[in-house]
This record gives sequence, structure tokens and C-alpha cells, in this order.
Amino acid sequence: LAQYPMLREEMERIVTQHIRDRESRTKDQVMLLIDIELAYMNTNHEDFIGFANAQQKSSQMSKKKAAGNQDEIMVIRKGWLTINNIGIMKGGAKEYWFVLTAETLSWYKDDEEKEKKYMLPVDNLKLKDIEKSFMSSKHIFALFNTEHRNVYKDYRQLELASESQEEVDSWKASFLRAGVYPERSVDKEKVSHFLFITSSFCL
Repeated sequence: LAQYPMLREEMERIVTQHIRDRESRTKDQVMLLIDIELAYMNTNHEDFIGFANAQQKSSQMSKKKAAGNQDEIMVIRKGWLTINNIGIMKGGAKEYWFVLTAETLSWYKDDEEKEKKYMLPVDNLKLKDIEKSFMSSKHIFALFNTEHRNVYKDYRQLELASESQEEVDSWKASFLRAGVYPERSVDKEKVSHFLFITSSFCL
């Protein structure tokens, strides 16, 4: 090839280019092999705990975390309220000690908070006013589920009563802090005006 310098240069160029191309592909294959090796999971290894054990450990950690944060949940209000819509056959209206937090509404037999009667999550709850009965002197409001589910046992709404309107208003303000908002009321005068205009166009 010494006699043909141009041929030698061309051969060197072709061989060098071929080596460079193959070098790039070789690197890609080596990296792929490394990724495959790294992705392999030896399930027989002593450090491999498996899905069931991992789920159990995760559940235990969640319970410990929940127990640790239980005391940190903000208590918004405590006080006496009467559950008003329990039938006479089931004991009738009865007064309980209520504890409202940012997540739940719980009620107890008394203010010692030892015997919990029920705990109700406040998610998807709203409140509304209940007309005062002429047979009762108490002021009443109700909690209901926006997804039309029973709120308490087989009751669609939980009617809560207090002796004074000021106490009821104070509880409503506390429920607002817990994210329980009042039911939207429709302005009757606006509805009547709308119906009057609609009927006028139809005539």
C-alpha cells in the first residue's frame, strides 16, 4: 500500500469510521446489559421482604403515624348538644357531649370523654336550619350528606338542638372552621319574579 498512498488513506478512513460506528453501538449494548442486570431482583435474597411484608410494614407505619398525630388534630369546639331526631322507640331525644375537630364530629356519654357513642367524619357534610317546633323550645339545625347517604345509622340527617339561638350560631361558626358549610338558600322573591316574567312571555 506504500505505492498507493491515496488508497491507503481511503482504507484507513473507512476502517476508522466503521470502528467508530461499532464503538457507539457497542456502548449502547453494554449500557443496556447493565440496565438489565440492575433491574434484576433476586427474590431469594434475605433483604427481599416481598409485597405482603412490605404492605404490612407500611400499614404498621401508617398506624403509628396516625396514633402519633392523633393528639395533634385540632379540636375546634366541645359542648353539649341534643340529638333531636331519634324516635321514642329508640330512646328519644338525648343530650350528649360533642367534640368537633377538623376531621370528625364525635359524641360521648358525658364530658369525661371515656365512653364514645359515635364518630362521624365531616367530609361531604353540610348543615341547614330546621324550623323550630311549637312543641319544643330548643333551636335546631341539621347535618346532611351531599351525596345523599345516611349520616348516622339509618338517618338521612342528624338534627342537633340547643337551648339558645346564640349557642346554635356559635356551633355553626365552628362547623364553618371544620369545612362544613351551610346549604345554599334560594331567594324566594327572585324565584317568584323569574316565574312572573316567564309566565308573561308565555301569554
